[in-house]
Amino acid sequence: MKHRRVTRRLNLACLTAILLVGGCSSMPAPRSTAEPSDLQQEQLGAGVYRHEGNALLIGGGSDASAKFQISLKLRLADRVFLGYTQSNLWDISQTSAPFRDTTHQPSLFYYTRASSLGSSTSVRTAWGFEHQSNGRDEADSRSVNLLFARPRMTIGPVHARHWQLEPKLHAYLGKGDENPDIADYRTHLELQLANLHDDGLGVALWWRPGKSGRGSGAVTMSLPLEKLSWSVPGFLAVQVFAGYGETLLDYNRRAGPQLRIGYMLDRGS
Repeated sequence: MKHRRVTRRLNLACLTAILLVGGCSSMPAPRSTAEPSDLQQEQLGAGVYRHEGNALLIGGGSDASAKFQISLKLRLADRVFLGYTQSNLWDISQTSAPFRDTTHQPSLFYYTRASSLGSSTSVRTAWGFEHQSNGRDEADSRSVNLLFARPRMTIGPVHARHWQLEPKLHAYLGKGDENPDIADYRTHLELQLANLHDDGLGVALWWRPGKSGRGSGAVTMSLPLEKLSWSVPGFLAVQVFAGYGETLLDYNRRAGPQLRIGYMLDRGS
């Protein structure tokens, strides 16, 4: 019952954030120097920023599933942010098309100022706390608390073709009673490497190692819809995922390769 109350509160917070973005995205970005200048390319409105990406991707085949994700971050003060990501895996292969699992991922973190390593290379780091939970009860309950450091190196101008290398290092503060061995599958590292262009094809590789071959990975390709002569913001996206733990519920279960295609509103921050 407690998990259900928490889930309802998180869903309400998520809906509030979406409504806020809807109201703010039509407003011009403020010129106040209070907004971090090195994060302006991620800004959606006053104090509202892109986070982990917003997308709806649909798979095919006998075990088809769809993935739906919404993600935003709000600037609380200076360079302190509150982030929220909700990821849903939707089992569309079944007649009733139930949701397989939903992961709620609130976080609180601080961004360091971007440091220049040359004429076209910069590094910034996010330091923070993150909670992950699927909001379910008893045997299906999954949760974990993390302290993380997430440095990002950007090579090339952000408004042209550039590379991003972004490891995420984390330590476990606590693990749910139903997933005490989650570190065997998720270890303490995630790694993302991306080659991106605002007006062109983007390719992102994501990898999470696991002990004794229990890791997982994904490849995502995205193309601006305007390149297809569609007057719609966002991207056409194709993603392939394989390995363990696409959801918290299935952290210790291996899934075969799943190909999905769909719409991506943004590529994340």
